[in-house]
Amino acid sequence: MMRGRVRGVLLLAGVAAIAAAQLPYQAGIRGADSRPIDLRAAAGALGARARPGDDVLFLSDRMRLAALTYPEDFAAVHDVMLALPAARSATLTGTEHRTVPPLRAPRVWLLVRRMTDADAAAARTPAGRAKYAALRRDGYRFAAEWPLNGAVLQEYTRRA
Repeated sequence: MMRGRVRGVLLLAGVAAIAAAQLPYQAGIRGADSRPIDLRAAAGALGARARPGDDVLFLSDRMRLAALTYPEDFAAVHDVMLALPAARSATLTGTEHRTVPPLRAPRVWLLVRRMTDADAAAARTPAGRAKYAALRRDGYRFAAEWPLNGAVLQEYTRRA
């Protein structure tokens, strides 16, 4: 009987030691810096700067996940490209309009992945080029940008 208890205690101590050894590793992979794109930081940056009536464009569907994950930070802005929300389109991120509608807001926010070589390809797709062209077409100029962990938030304002 005593042997069984000793084995149980030793087994429990061994499991606890293994779990404790994994804690630093788990903390490292769960931190914001370990993510390729920190959606929380992207959403927070926009939420802190956006005003009611602003528009937002996402260069890729992946960046729209920030709005779906943290909707409170996107409450003031209008996603001009969203034709059908995720639930109605039976997709993860919704579906976009085929062409960029006219932009009329005082400011437009563009949320893009950090422009590494692979990510810069999104800006060269027909959809990416159309979004940048629409900003020029409707009289917007680049005003500022905020580099984030894996993303960039850009602000465009109407030309005076």
